[in-house]
Amino acid sequence: MNKIVFVFVLTMLSAQVANAANGYYAGMSAGQSRFSSDVCDGLPIRCDFSDTGWKIFGGYQATENVGIEVSFVDFGEFTATGSGGTATIEVSGFSVVGTGTVPVTERFGLFGKVGLLRWDGEARASGGSLAEDDGTELTYGLGVKMKVTERVGVRVEWERFSDNEDALSLLSGGVVLSF
Repeated sequence: MNKIVFVFVLTMLSAQVANAANGYYAGMSAGQSRFSSDVCDGLPIRCDFSDTGWKIFGGYQATENVGIEVSFVDFGEFTATGSGGTATIEVSGFSVVGTGTVPVTERFGLFGKVGLLRWDGEARASGGSLAEDDGTELTYGLGVKMKVTERVGVRVEWERFSDNEDALSLLSGGVVLSF
C-alpha cells in the first residue's frame, strides 16, 4: 500500500509542476497479466499464470516523439495447485522507461518504450510464506494512443518485463490525463 501512495504523491507533484510546463501526464490502466514459465511442465499440478494486472503511471513528453515514464505495476496473483495444496505468487514493481512516439494523425499515435523494472515477489503455500525475491529486469512495450480531448486520452499497450524465458507481460487499456 505504501508503494501505491508513493506513486500517487509523485503523480500529484508532477501535476503541480506541470502547471508551469506542458508535456506532463498521468494515468491508470488495467488488463490481463501473464507469467510465462515452464515451471509446471511435466508436474502433476494445475497452474494459472494469468490474472488482472493494473498500473499507475506518470511521465513527461519532452518532444512530440520522445518522453520518459515511471509507473507502479501490480501483476496480480498467480497460482499452482497440486495434491499438496496451493501456492501463490504475487509480483509488483516500479518501472522507468524511455518512450518514443510516432504521430499518425493529430489525435492518434503509436508508441514504444524500453527501460527497467524493479520488482518484488512473494510466494506463499497454503497460508505460510515460502519465499521472497526481488530483482531488476529489462522492460519494453508497444502501444497505441488517442486523444479524446486536449487533456484526456486513452491508450492500449502490451508490455513485457524480462528478456529471458520466465517473463511477465501485461496487456492493458487505460486513461491518460495531460497537464
